Amino acid sequence: MSEEELYCLRVRYVETGRLRYLSHLELLRAMERTIRRSGIPYAVTQGFSPRIKAAYCPALPVAVASDDEWFDLWVREYRPAEEYLEDLRRSAPPDLMPQQAAYVEVHGPSLGANLTIACWEADLSVWPDACLDAADAVDMTFHAEDVRRAVEAVRAQGQIEYLRNGKPKKVDLTEKLVGDVCVDPGESGGVHLSFTTRSSNEGALRPDVLLAEVCRQLAESLAVRGSSAGSTQDYVVSFQRNLRTSVVRTAQYLEGKDGTWSRPI
Repeated sequence: MSEEELYCLRVRYVETGRLRYLSHLELLRAMERTIRRSGIPYAVTQGFSPRIKAAYCPALPVAVASDDEWFDLWVREYRPAEEYLEDLRRSAPPDLMPQQAAYVEVHGPSLGANLTIACWEADLSVWPDACLDAADAVDMTFHAEDVRRAVEAVRAQGQIEYLRNGKPKKVDLTEKLVGDVCVDPGESGGVHLSFTTRSSNEGALRPDVLLAEVCRQLAESLAVRGSSAGSTQDYVVSFQRNLRTSVVRTAQYLEGKDGTWSRPI
């Protein structure tokens, strides 16, 4: 069957709960099983190893949840998108539940290459009994203003250097971190952050990389509180070990050549 006889169904779904710990490859397998169970007349790829003809948005880091994940599915028969959505919903686990579906152009902008803007929310806190060692508890509490200063210090660097799979990497914050980072007190203690990133052929700013650098700056600025119990480095290591982070991708946008943003459907 030629591509002229196919239809492209774009689906938004969530990735929450325990399934946020799936790797990207495990996620693809889970979604393929959902599609097969649904009974949708999907198209398959050409070649020696035919697979479901589908394309997915940029991968989530493991342990990060999302309210705004997307995939394109090519189907052989035209039916109302709502019918296909209900078929998928009946077959999907709750933590990978489809939320919205609509037809898009078969040869339109691809999700992987054009879904370059991502909005994130993160919550930071430390365990209540966080301490440097069992004998000498150290104050590791922090407030929104502490995190705000740490964010400003990171932005002033202009870039973040880190290791990925043992290899040194560098990310330019001027291009990859879009707009301001909003820092507010969390609803149940801790601190809440909202920020937006941009990806490109040169790479992307992963939320865990940004948060790790912010938390390193934060720990170093708070280290004076634990100076009597050990070195600054000891405090930073202990702080990072006791830190709790929760990250959600809340929205994604297609970025046009003129800089305008638009939703996938």
